[in-house]
Amino acid sequence: MGITKGEDLPEPLPGNKDFYVTIDDERLLRPKFDQSWTANAKWHNDFATKFKKDAHTLDPFCPVNLITNTDKVALKKMAGNTTFKNMKLKYREMQRPTRIQIDNIKEERRDDRKSKVNFYFA
Repeated sequence: MGITKGEDLPEPLPGNKDFYVTIDDERLLRPKFDQSWTANAKWHNDFATKFKKDAHTLDPFCPVNLITNTDKVALKKMAGNTTFKNMKLKYREMQRPTRIQIDNIKEERRDDRKSKVNFYFA
């Protein structure tokens, strides 16, 4: 996708058929986070193939034998249930007005502080 951790997610490409953009001779994925995992099915096989090929270079803590022993069906299922789901939530949050985003961040911090206090007194 061409992003690093903490960056805003890229906007999806217009239309229902285009999921890739080429930037500096690199083909980058642009999932449609405003749609379901199933509606994004056209790029799932490409993703699984690239992940199996390059994952060990992207994350040194991802063991090669784990990648090679995981079939593409299981890999796509894990990606849809975790990564895509979390990125979709982040994308939805990014679409909200800035004021609401700020309020949500404050609320999350407050809840974190409360849970830490409750943890110490439990």
